[in-house]
Amino acid sequence: MPSFLRHLAIVLPLVAPAALLSQELPTPATPVPQKLVYAGDARFPPFEYLDTQGQPRGFNVELLRMLCAEAGCSVEFQLGAWRDAIAALDSGAADLASLAESDERRQRYELLIQTWTMHQSVLFRGGRDAYPSSLRELSGETVALLENGSTHELLRGLPAAQRPAFRLVGDQYQAVQALVAGEATAVAGNGLTLRHVAAMLGIVDMFEVEVQASGYFLSARRGRGAELRGLVEAYERLLTSGRITALIERSLVLPARPPTLREQLRRAALPLLALAGVAAMALVWSTLLRREVRQRTAQLWQSLREKERLAAALADGERRFRGILEDVRQGVLLFDASGRITFANASALELLGVDAATLLGQRSLACAGTLSRENGEPVGPEAEPAARALEEGQSVRRELLAFDGARGRRWLLTYADPLPAPDTTRTPSGPTAAVVPGAPPPERPAGARPREVICTFTDVTEDRRLREERERFFEIAPTVHLVVGRDRRIRHANPAARRVLGYDPQALVGTRVYELVHPEDVERIRSAVQSLEHGVSDVELRCRHADGSWRWMLWNAVADRGQDLVFTVGLDVTERRQAEQQVHHLAYHDTLTGLPNRALFLDRLHMAIARAHRHGEHLAVFFVDLDHFKVINDSLGHSVGDLLLQEVGSRLRRALREEDTVARLGGDEFTLIVPGLVDAAALSALARKIQRAIKEPVQVAGRELTVSASLGLGLYPADGTTPEALLQNADVAMYRAKELGRDNFQFHTPALSARVREHLDLEGRLRRALAAGELRLHYQPILSIATREVEGWEALLRWEDPDRGLVGPDEFVPLAEATGLIVPVGRWVLEQACRDATRLGRGRMNVNLSARQLQADELLEDVIQVLRTTGLGPERLELEITESAALQDQERTADTLRALRALGVRVVMDDFGTGYSSLGHLRRLPIDGVKIDRSFVADLGRGDARAEGIVTAVCGMARSLGLRTVGEGVETEDQFARLAAAGCDSAQGYLLGRPEPLAGSSVASEASG
Repeated sequence: MPSFLRHLAIVLPLVAPAALLSQELPTPATPVPQKLVYAGDARFPPFEYLDTQGQPRGFNVELLRMLCAEAGCSVEFQLGAWRDAIAALDSGAADLASLAESDERRQRYELLIQTWTMHQSVLFRGGRDAYPSSLRELSGETVALLENGSTHELLRGLPAAQRPAFRLVGDQYQAVQALVAGEATAVAGNGLTLRHVAAMLGIVDMFEVEVQASGYFLSARRGRGAELRGLVEAYERLLTSGRITALIERSLVLPARPPTLREQLRRAALPLLALAGVAAMALVWSTLLRREVRQRTAQLWQSLREKERLAAALADGERRFRGILEDVRQGVLLFDASGRITFANASALELLGVDAATLLGQRSLACAGTLSRENGEPVGPEAEPAARALEEGQSVRRELLAFDGARGRRWLLTYADPLPAPDTTRTPSGPTAAVVPGAPPPERPAGARPREVICTFTDVTEDRRLREERERFFEIAPTVHLVVGRDRRIRHANPAARRVLGYDPQALVGTRVYELVHPEDVERIRSAVQSLEHGVSDVELRCRHADGSWRWMLWNAVADRGQDLVFTVGLDVTERRQAEQQVHHLAYHDTLTGLPNRALFLDRLHMAIARAHRHGEHLAVFFVDLDHFKVINDSLGHSVGDLLLQEVGSRLRRALREEDTVARLGGDEFTLIVPGLVDAAALSALARKIQRAIKEPVQVAGRELTVSASLGLGLYPADGTTPEALLQNADVAMYRAKELGRDNFQFHTPALSARVREHLDLEGRLRRALAAGELRLHYQPILSIATREVEGWEALLRWEDPDRGLVGPDEFVPLAEATGLIVPVGRWVLEQACRDATRLGRGRMNVNLSARQLQADELLEDVIQVLRTTGLGPERLELEITESAALQDQERTADTLRALRALGVRVVMDDFGTGYSSLGHLRRLPIDGVKIDRSFVADLGRGDARAEGIVTAVCGMARSLGLRTVGEGVETEDQFARLAAAGCDSAQGYLLGRPEPLAGSSVASEASG
């Protein structure tokens, strides 16, 4: 179909329904603006373009003029570059334009009238051997096309592997010119336009591949559809007049091309060729008749010669057949009607170990050896296969016989087939047709006695040996081999069945396989049987052992359709499955107690929450933490601690119900899931029961230990609807129990959450304070009691919070200690205090060390680095530690203190007298002095003789050990005098000086003085 007709055939069905609609439902005309501006493409023939005089032409131009005349308005055409036309429509400088339909354009514009159908095509120059048939075959092509046009959008959407190279141009003329110039191998766009442009350029050998068709619409900016409704109505009226159809025929047809000289000559030659053809046909008819006569004569002579050739071929065929029989590897013997051997091929003579003179004319193979069956029964001459076939007139098929002859014992697979009479299969000199072993015997007329019997046999000795070796392999194989019939009963089992499953192989014969499989795995084996057509691989099933236990077996199976048998091989993988189960258990259970670990606990908690939500039930989560467990570990060793944890886990398991869950999260933390309990009294009773169970004395490593626990309770849904929220709130409640003195339980409350939030907020603010430089150091002087002169200063930490003002250490130091922030904070305090000590110029600088700092591996390195950086002499640095900090790891603490003293740094025990075994610490720890706690100094002068006795005793003992003593918290002259009387060396307190910052304070003035 010509291109024009194809386009017209698509346009008319689209406009016809609208024409009928306009006839049936006339509507009043809608007014249109007096003048419209149409923006278009100046180089888009035959739809819109500028002619040689610069006037607008084309189908769109004529159609719009007709529509405006019908609607009572005028139109101004602005045809130029396509991108300018779109820009004019988008900006409002133009009212109308013609656009191809796409999802993007339907969103941006109002598509008023479908005027025609655009056929996007790819054109190639003629002369190629093959052309692509779709867009997906354009890979490797270079396609010239309009930039950002609809075809460009279409090709850009292809996958990268199928996308062609692009030669982007401004209009269709440039695209075709690029094809002509060899800059592209194809040109893409509107097919009709491309053919018009090609025709104008004188190109006629074009091959078109149409790729997509889409509607072409007269379009306006979004929101102007109602204003331009009159044009749509005018279009509907024009459809009935036939003027639009005439316009399509007039505007969209390709211009006629004048015929070439070759075409004119071809047209003139047609009549002459017709006349010449008639004459030629007459001549040919005469020739054909003469040829037919010659052919018939030749066929007669050919028939005579064929008869002669067939006779010769028959004799040659017999010779060739004999040669074939001589060459085949099977033995072939021919017996006549009397049962004598009349023919034996070379293979038969070789297998029997005799020559032809010995064998021919014999009635039996007894001249060459003896025949017997598999069971050893002899086979006489009358029972040989050839004799039976001759006597019975029936074939003997696949009979296996043992032949003992000159070559020893050979196993022969024999066939004997009678040949029918009258003898149509042999010439006077021998057989002329082969009888294939195993094939049906030739039909024999009823009552006719066979004239001959052909007997063939194959030496299967080697095959039998290989089969016996294979069977022997199956006998000793470690895998279980079963042969199963179509009734799913076992036909054969190898000896491995006894070793693996404990059954006698013969006892398994006749057993249904389903009787050996675990009931839960029966459906799996049924599904596997249905898949036997393609074989079954790696199916793991539990099979019953003769002792009643279950063994995991890995099975592979294949079906023998010819015999309806299934051959299966099974490998015992019980140990592997047990190892996998053990690995799974280790992944989800605590290795010490055997209880569920955190992962399994959270999984069970998730399922418990889902179940409680589904049934509208309640759920309790307990968080259990042992009290002072670290002391047991440090003092008695981790082995004792592990035994204690195992016992606690067992007691928790016994204290709960079967449906409850006990888990160990780590360390001395246990968690419990208790569903179904709603009443607070019942939960409290259970908590007390758990505490009593834990507090029962336990014998561990020859010691009787008693340990208590702190419990926190979180309830679903009141305290959380997710596992994480419930566990966190139970943890918060447990810490509240710790704060209240341990050995108790607490329910979670909103106030606890508020405290946690406040705690977290304070922690975050403290972290920012360290980075923002909001921490400050104040210094309190330490005076000699004998001279009242300043010996040194103690650095005291303060926090200058922008919102809360100056914050004392009691509010944030415990938090820093708990979160680990005390380590970087302590390092900053040490460095800043040493730097300020160099500014003071004299006296010692006392810096407090936290318990975490004292246990940190980098403490010694930090001290060395700070002294080196600040230039402070080590003899001017005095580090203060508490008795409780020294208790945590006494051996390690002693080693650290010795290393510090080796540097020249002095070590003082702060708050002495508040711990236990204090006198023993003075003897064992390498320290230089003690600071008597302010609680003892405060009682001096109040008539407390015991306080004065303790202070006097401490001072005397320290002096005997060569240690300096410092009294803290001195606020009165009487306290100062009593310390002097007790023999104390130094003192500090509000009486002698308050803590102040270094800059602009009495500290600086005293230093300079």
